[in-house]
Amino acid sequence: MGGRAADDCQTTVGLNAPARRVLIAALAIEAGLIALHIPARIADGAKIFRLDEEANLPTWFSSSQFLIAGLVCAALAFGEKRRRTGWAVLAVLMVMFSLDEVAEIHERVEDKAGFDLALLVLEPLVGVAVLVVVWRAMRTLSGAPATFLVLALAAAFLAQLMSIVTGHFEPSSQAVEYVVQALEEVFEMLTGTFVLVAALSAGAAAWTAVVVRLTTGRR
Repeated sequence: MGGRAADDCQTTVGLNAPARRVLIAALAIEAGLIALHIPARIADGAKIFRLDEEANLPTWFSSSQFLIAGLVCAALAFGEKRRRTGWAVLAVLMVMFSLDEVAEIHERVEDKAGFDLALLVLEPLVGVAVLVVVWRAMRTLSGAPATFLVLALAAAFLAQLMSIVTGHFEPSSQAVEYVVQALEEVFEMLTGTFVLVAALSAGAAAWTAVVVRLTTGRR
């Protein structure tokens, strides 16, 4: 009965107030970063604001957001037995993304393993493996958490696609290259945003299920 109550709450709770506030704030910050990037890119200066550069303000925001998402997912992995594996995998993945933003791990892998091998073989294989594990663990998830996890997966896929386009194909112009590079970073930020919102929404549903069980005497 407890599991059924949890599923009912996840269907009806939807996007709770904390998750909604985080979503609005994150999207506003990301829009601001895009607005700062455009003149900085046109003027070929102010690298601290540019999405296509590392070790700057957008990198710090993205890394911090991934880390927070990872911590929230880790908390859910400890508190929600039914989907523990899925949240644990997402927690590890988010922390790895956070590290990658500041340590440029995947760039180092591409240098060591070969750019084409890493970008076109290794990274897609890892992505598919993670997708399968998360889907198997989360396939019973519903409501807002499920919606935002799907959005996160779509954003991650588009970020990887932008990376392949910039790294493997010759853009038709320098302007196109700049736009694709910026889009890659935007989709990466959106991935962190959507995972964080999904986790916050699922956490609210889990706590609501606990309250329902306590107040109704269900086990």
